[in-house]
Amino acid sequence: MKQTLTLLTSLLLAAFTALPAARLSAMEMTVTPDGTVLTVTGAHYTARLALPQGALLSLRDQAAGQDISLGNSGGQLWVAHFTGRNDVKSGDYAAAEVRWSWDAAKQTLTILYPATQNKLPAVRAQWQFSNQAWLDLSLTVDNQTGCVLRGVENTLRLPAATLESAILPVLPGIQLQRKFFTDRREWSHGQYPRALVFADYAHFRADRATLTTFPILNRDLTQVARRELFPDGEAYVWRHNFELAEASGTIWTSPRLRLRVGDGEADSARAFRDDTGLSLVPSLHQKLGARYDRVVSSLSTKVDACWMKSDFRLTLADQAGFSRVWQGLPGPALLFITGWSRGGFDESNPDIFPVDPRLGTDDQWQQAFQSANAAGHLNMPYLNHTFWDAKSETAKSMDPIEYVAYRADGKLPLERYASHTGYATCPYAPATKARIARVFEELSRKMPVDLVWEDQIGARFGADYNPHSPNPMWHAQGWLEHTRTYAKLGLMTEFGYDRMVETHVGFQGNYILAEQQHWGDFGPKYWGEDTWRIWPVVSMMARDKVMFYNAPDNPCVSKQVLTWSLAMGQMLSWSLTRDRYRTPWHFTADAFQRHVMARYADQPLRDFAVLPDRITRSSFGDYTVWANESQTQDWQSPDGPRLAPGGCWVTERQGRLSAGIFTSFNGQPLTAGDHYLIVETRDDGLTVRHPQGPDTPLTLKTAKPVQSVTAQLDQGNSPVPFRMGNGQVSLEINGTLQGQSVRSYELYFKK
Repeated sequence: MKQTLTLLTSLLLAAFTALPAARLSAMEMTVTPDGTVLTVTGAHYTARLALPQGALLSLRDQAAGQDISLGNSGGQLWVAHFTGRNDVKSGDYAAAEVRWSWDAAKQTLTILYPATQNKLPAVRAQWQFSNQAWLDLSLTVDNQTGCVLRGVENTLRLPAATLESAILPVLPGIQLQRKFFTDRREWSHGQYPRALVFADYAHFRADRATLTTFPILNRDLTQVARRELFPDGEAYVWRHNFELAEASGTIWTSPRLRLRVGDGEADSARAFRDDTGLSLVPSLHQKLGARYDRVVSSLSTKVDACWMKSDFRLTLADQAGFSRVWQGLPGPALLFITGWSRGGFDESNPDIFPVDPRLGTDDQWQQAFQSANAAGHLNMPYLNHTFWDAKSETAKSMDPIEYVAYRADGKLPLERYASHTGYATCPYAPATKARIARVFEELSRKMPVDLVWEDQIGARFGADYNPHSPNPMWHAQGWLEHTRTYAKLGLMTEFGYDRMVETHVGFQGNYILAEQQHWGDFGPKYWGEDTWRIWPVVSMMARDKVMFYNAPDNPCVSKQVLTWSLAMGQMLSWSLTRDRYRTPWHFTADAFQRHVMARYADQPLRDFAVLPDRITRSSFGDYTVWANESQTQDWQSPDGPRLAPGGCWVTERQGRLSAGIFTSFNGQPLTAGDHYLIVETRDDGLTVRHPQGPDTPLTLKTAKPVQSVTAQLDQGNSPVPFRMGNGQVSLEINGTLQGQSVRSYELYFKK
């Protein structure tokens, strides 16, 4: 597996750096007579740059006939930030000393800024132009200043008067809208990587003109960046800063910062996939192999060992009780297992065994989850390698320098959240790696494991000054390398970002979690009211490569969560507590995950449209999801059912699925209230599921005459009367028959 991932990395870097000759045709370069402005014109854009320093003056979208950028802020192509000295700007160099050259064959503009006696570093900037709608900027800084290079910044000025949209990959994606800009608001939580931020990417629209920007890596390194968007006079400024810790005496070369001109929103996301090599990552099917069908059909269900004791009054000694719980789940579940170690959740990391003696023994723990497998469920235990409890036996037995991610001032970064206290760990430290290896070895002996959840791996982004770290800013890269070692186990993590798609099968958590937990820099409080909306660009980028889940803290217990999840392509989640066990919503979440979401679990979002009347349309390959965002008005879909307020409709191109939350179906009204319906066409008939809603008459179109209808009950089945006429079948849908819950109605065609 390690060789496979190494080869994959090579392929990705090859894709990142390849410049096909076909892309370098038909660009025209001119220079003004006074030698101060260079203009490059192609089919998609016209770029004007100042000479000799190379700053962007303007960038025009040719198809739109409009400028999408007003150039760099302050006429500075770049700004370098150092520790212990003032910033260095491209304009600090005397024009007479800066040298530029144009390579017509390669279509590159190269600018050389010489080192000077007052300690300005030697810098090489290069613009690469292409007639395939993009231009790239790369920088090389030879830092002989005696100071640490802390960042390299680039800016783009965007026309505030016409700027109407900014799409940013805050899971699952957001769109800042026109009112955001007329209100002169700022967006400044753009650290990448960090919780919820999936990629270093932005797409802007100003009237008809569009611009996309993202970096293309020049080596296997997760490049930390900070992005900001803020008003400045007649412009909005997009500031992008590569965050660094490059000592004096080193040479740093940036990734290629790509600008794409003229792409629509969906095309921009697809271009990001292709240009960065994300499209080369193995598919979800390839990663999961034979496990695929079981995983995507299983409802992700958080099982906390302490909840089993407090809510279900179960200890591990009651193996029959555990078996009853497993067998009582509505369908196959992906058990997200937490809280079994001494002290409970996150209280003894990394010492996951022995099991807390208040619960039982290690042998009993193994038996409990063997019985879960036997009942048809998958086991996904929780691990947290990034945070070690300060009172754990491992932490107490080691010198912190062996494993802790130190702060820049050399102090231990003691972390506290809720009742937990511990240390962030250094992924490069040999002691960390060795203890993690023992954790996995223990886990394989102590319980059956189908997938593994590693907490915070996809959310850690801080600097790491442990001596074992090759560079303080490589903390995220260290955890990526860790996941390459264990990817074959089937890894999921919290949040996650683009480079971790390579090694993961699932990311859990999105904007809903931030909204629920009132994160300080996310949502209406920070971005304003009626100034933004969810726009699922991330589902376009990577949904065929990795599953995106709602966090277990956001179980599917409301119409809003169900509709939102289906429309945005988010897998459903559940929390196993007594008050939620075998409830109508439990059966509803299971039914929609197993029979609806599983059908398009690996289909990337092809198109997303915001329509009048607060309707959205999401296209996932053969599946289309219509969502009614109004919580007060129902909506009649085109040639389909009437959607309840806050309801949705999932349909398949061939008509083999029609599912959602309706008030009428097939042109016939249903009884008053919301009806959760799933209608599937089989080769030999139809299946109807109605996990929630009052009893109702239902009429279905059918291409063949129906011979019989059977209600599937919790135990056994019962024949159901029906009527045929005019190519339709009518029957009564009831929640219970013969004192039992009805799980489905099976209609069989005449042979």
